[in-house]
Amino acid sequence: MAVLGLVVWRIPVFDFILAAAGVVLSSIALARHEIKGLSIAGICVGGVGALLGLFWSVALIISVGTTYT
Repeated sequence: MAVLGLVVWRIPVFDFILAAAGVVLSSIALARHEIKGLSIAGICVGGVGALLGLFWSVALIISVGTTYT
């Protein structure tokens, strides 16, 4: 989920859903002490995907609100 969130970071709605799901699922796996390395990687990748999606969303909002004369 986190990797998919990173792949589709230019689609704001899907990015946040996938990145959040990846972070939540990775946190659950980390709490259960299943696979620590992959869990930490999932949290990091999901966070990066969410930040890229947030940056892209803000850039789109700014570009739509800007008028060119």
